[in-house]
Amino acid sequence: MTTIEKLRALARELAGEAWDYDHRHLCAQAYVRRLAAQAVMKQADSIQREDAMFADPPVGSS
Repeated sequence: MTTIEKLRALARELAGEAWDYDHRHLCAQAYVRRLAAQAVMKQADSIQREDAMFADPPVGSS
């Protein structure tokens, strides 16, 4: 499993916990889990963009 896949799995787990906390009426915990899930997903997206920049050089470059 790659780092990106691990981060996305963690984000899904945090989002699931947020949903669970919402249903138990624990709004503060749900809010924190959602923020954490968003931060983890943003990091995964950033890593993926970086990998894409270095993996595919621009067309026409020598």
